[in-house]
Amino acid sequence: MNRKMKSRNKIYSVLLVRILAVLVLAGWLCGCEDTSGIPEGGFSFRLQQPPALRVDTRGTLNTIPINNVWVLQYKSDNTDEPLKTYYFSSVGDALDNGTIELNTDKAAFSRITSRFYVIANVGDALKDFKGSEADLMGKTVGCTTITDQPSLLTAGPLNYTPEAGEGETGAIPIIAPLQRAYATIEMSWTKKDFMGNNMTINSVEIANVPNVMALYARGGGGLSVKYPVDAAMINKNLQLVGSGALDDSGSRTFYMGENLRGMGTAPSFADKNLDKYGPGDIEENRLDNCTYIRLNGSYTYTGATDPIGVSYTLYLGGNLMTDYNIRRGYLYKLTINISGANSADVRVTITDGNVIMFDEVEIIPNEVNFR
Repeated sequence: MNRKMKSRNKIYSVLLVRILAVLVLAGWLCGCEDTSGIPEGGFSFRLQQPPALRVDTRGTLNTIPINNVWVLQYKSDNTDEPLKTYYFSSVGDALDNGTIELNTDKAAFSRITSRFYVIANVGDALKDFKGSEADLMGKTVGCTTITDQPSLLTAGPLNYTPEAGEGETGAIPIIAPLQRAYATIEMSWTKKDFMGNNMTINSVEIANVPNVMALYARGGGGLSVKYPVDAAMINKNLQLVGSGALDDSGSRTFYMGENLRGMGTAPSFADKNLDKYGPGDIEENRLDNCTYIRLNGSYTYTGATDPIGVSYTLYLGGNLMTDYNIRRGYLYKLTINISGANSADVRVTITDGNVIMFDEVEIIPNEVNFR
């Protein structure tokens, strides 16, 4: 290599070193890697919001605002009371991917084998809570309205096992996938074209709706446990869903805490309304506490001048025949297709007026499709 080439290499090397030095200095001055909000040795809880429920918005994020968050830590070998409790009275904006980061200092939680519970939007409901892990999972909050979307979101238990060296250069991350603590029900109805203006739905009601929501599924109970266990937690009265008549193809949306009554034995869809096929343990009262919806309307038979009152009663659940469970985090989309009033159908009750008698039984089926 000649002297001129060596000289050029030295110049390039010096320039490269100077450029690198400037870049390092600039990065240090501008604080491109700002760790001031993530204390060394502390915890960073990464709250992941639940995705949208509807198929046409699948992949988008939930839009429930998170206003406050409780985080409770329980030792794995001692669940009698919380080891640590921390309350975030306010929450910053979510990142572009919908994640919310909540950071604590080193003293907030203990670096031992444990479980974390994350609970959003309960305000001061856990302010003086000192109960066991089971008490926490079974704790409830009120749910007195069915038309306002609740905001209760929870995650846990989140298992944590400390690793050597973690937290030395930043916070310890805990991923918390939040879940809705309630069910969403969308109901719509349509009528067959041949009915014309003969059918009108005047109101929609629902009964056997829990008036509380547990922080965690089944209140922490086993899979075979009915929930709510206490019948006093269920409002048996019929409640109006919205107000006024429901137009053809109109819909109503409402929300409720989980109501897990179990599985029945109905051999057909229509038989789901019969008490003897219900999931209850008490003879002649097997449908007790099972959630049902009722459409109240009026129907005018062809050739008649005055309408009769009719009501369509449908027990809700995970399928058309045997499931009476309303589970948290689920969207139940109910489409009711009405083709007439059929007093022989156990789901239909004639509430007033005279029933036209036919020489032969006229079978007018009612179709209900859960999607």
